[in-house]
Amino acid sequence: MKTKPNYTKISQILCACSILLIVGATFKYKFIHSTVSIMRGPSANLINDKAGKPVGIQMHIGQRPVFAYGNEGGEGDIAMWKYCQSRKYPTLQLLIKIK
Repeated sequence: MKTKPNYTKISQILCACSILLIVGATFKYKFIHSTVSIMRGPSANLINDKAGKPVGIQMHIGQRPVFAYGNEGGEGDIAMWKYCQSRKYPTLQLLIKIK
């Protein structure tokens, strides 16, 4: 069985960035008063794909990125790259081919 690469770890190595700056899907959480705990809900707050990628970037870092890379070149990566390219300053978009 082929295992999927750990993209979070790859991102940290390639970009030398904090795990806090790596954007991914997020879930809805709620506070449970009776047990004083937080429980993850069954639904996603944000799906990090297609038009959700630029939205996730804005939610996490609050500005258009200078550097964006993807591993597929699908709709999500294209939306993210277009969002990155729309800055008024130079940017870099990268497609990484993983076998």
